[in-house]
Amino acid sequence: MKILVIDDTRTNLDAAKQTLVGHELTLAASYDEAYKLLEKPRGEVQPPFDVVLCDLLMPAGAVEQGTDGMKYVGQEMPVGLALALMAVLQGAKYVAVVTNLNHHQHPAAALLDRLGSDGLGDTEGFVKIRANGVPIGFVNYAPMIGVDGTTCTACGGTGKQTERDCWICKGSGKGYRDAPCNNCKGSGRETPKCDSCSGGNVRGKDWGRVLQVLLEN
Repeated sequence: MKILVIDDTRTNLDAAKQTLVGHELTLAASYDEAYKLLEKPRGEVQPPFDVVLCDLLMPAGAVEQGTDGMKYVGQEMPVGLALALMAVLQGAKYVAVVTNLNHHQHPAAALLDRLGSDGLGDTEGFVKIRANGVPIGFVNYAPMIGVDGTTCTACGGTGKQTERDCWICKGSGKGYRDAPCNNCKGSGRETPKCDSCSGGNVRGKDWGRVLQVLLEN
């Protein structure tokens, strides 16, 4: 399939290469770049892409802006919604707007949350709306993977946080009725997983999982 992935975060674009192997993949890192890619040449019959997967929030572009509009260029806005509709009009067969935010982190993510999108933990959290007969999926809190070749700066690539007192037993090593604490096995110390990465790799969106659910539902 010919797939266009639009995202202004390089790690998410690298994740697309990792999770969409076997497809004819095109990447766009900005609104303006995506806008140009979605413009079909005059007289062309075939749509440029079968599938368009797009980030929700990206810096606003300069396309068709005048003096007044230019002051908004570069500000982060939910431009993914407009790009999704443009993809539909240009003939894409499947479209999805995907953010790794939840409704507590940004008003635009809360808009998707009001549609019922709460991630892909189960497919019921995947909201699909049809426009011109084309399914558009909306995904909040996108599934994430560790991106090969990246190193988490928070943990230095170890995938673990600094050793600390066990949060269950508060460092005593003791559990119920003075038995060894189940969490730290009686040591009183623990080295939790880094909450900023996956096994030491920076997290990126699992576009492959999004595509799988988009095609199945």
